[in-house]
Amino acid sequence: MAKLAGKYELVENKNFYEYLLDIGVPEDKAKNAKEIKGTLEVKVDGNKVTLADDHPPRTSDYIIGQEVENKWGDQAVIKSTASLNGDVLTISSSRDGKPAGTRTLTFSDSGLEMAFNTTKDGKAFAASRIYKRI
Repeated sequence: MAKLAGKYELVENKNFYEYLLDIGVPEDKAKNAKEIKGTLEVKVDGNKVTLADDHPPRTSDYIIGQEVENKWGDQAVIKSTASLNGDVLTISSSRDGKPAGTRTLTFSDSGLEMAFNTTKDGKAFAASRIYKRI
């Protein structure tokens, strides 16, 4: 099993810009997000998993099996529940009582892949971000 905790550098976006546009992110913000090559730090303390992005600066705490609330860029409250199955951390989120999507972080010894999946107006959208362990 790969170690989850560590620091990761974003090295590749797959369909991320298009995904952001599809889910309603304004084009200028989507373009900016596509250009960022920041880092993500993952901390694990028992059942608590913390994801800390450096750009934009944001820290989100999750407790495996429990619903938590986090604020996102537009200050919307997102409710999320995390589950851990081996090397895979899955975060299922809702906004205003409606499903808002799933992030699946698959860890390996060399890095992680974060897959984004959501549905809007009955249409499915997906993207991923590839990180290397540093």
